[in-house]
Amino acid sequence: MEKTKDNDTLQVLAEIGSNLPYSRRSPISGIICERLKDAILSGDIPAGYCFPNEIEICDILDIGRSSLREAYSRLQLLGLITRTKNGTFVNDHTAMFSQADFNAIINESDMNDILDFRRVVEVAIAERAAERATDSDLKELDKLISEQDEAKDDPGALTEIDYRFHTALAELCGNQLLLLSLNTVRPKFKKESLYVFSKHSKYTIDEHRSIVRALKDRDSKAARAAMEAHLDSIADVIRKAKDD
Repeated sequence: MEKTKDNDTLQVLAEIGSNLPYSRRSPISGIICERLKDAILSGDIPAGYCFPNEIEICDILDIGRSSLREAYSRLQLLGLITRTKNGTFVNDHTAMFSQADFNAIINESDMNDILDFRRVVEVAIAERAAERATDSDLKELDKLISEQDEAKDDPGALTEIDYRFHTALAELCGNQLLLLSLNTVRPKFKKESLYVFSKHSKYTIDEHRSIVRALKDRDSKAARAAMEAHLDSIADVIRKAKDD
């Protein structure tokens, strides 16, 4: 791969290293990773670009080599760069998608992305579950809702039961890829789930009932609408918390 360095990209790197907020809560490596990621995805740092050597780029960014290496490691997990003996290069989009680590992408995603992912995946899950749920499956879902009723004053217990409820719905689809992707995302959502159940437990349980009611009616359209309403409600609670 040919090394390329241009003044415009060096200026982008200089801006990335400017005004870094030094604090224990915001590690420099994480901030640099986010800024580099945004610049790569926007095209400000183009595919095929070779970063300057470590000494030079640390000087440009005004950071230590350990912070740079941590940032590079995260970018590599995301499939954004490739490190070789000849240098560190920005991947093209094909390489980004083929090399990306799904868990790393989840960890780097913000909550809006996670909610959008859940809308796409779980709405489809609810629709399919309405077509495939057996009487035994429905009894199990009713049992989980009863457990939520009993634990309505315990956000931690409600969060655990909520995980089981949504997992049970995914299992009804018989698609291991759907189940795996959902279960990979949900741990990222745990803190927000605890908050939702501390503020919104009654409504969330009622929303689960609406989903199960649609499944019992074998109404895939109603199941889809009930799941959409449920996830929109969760998003509203989280949004209000961030605005407070």
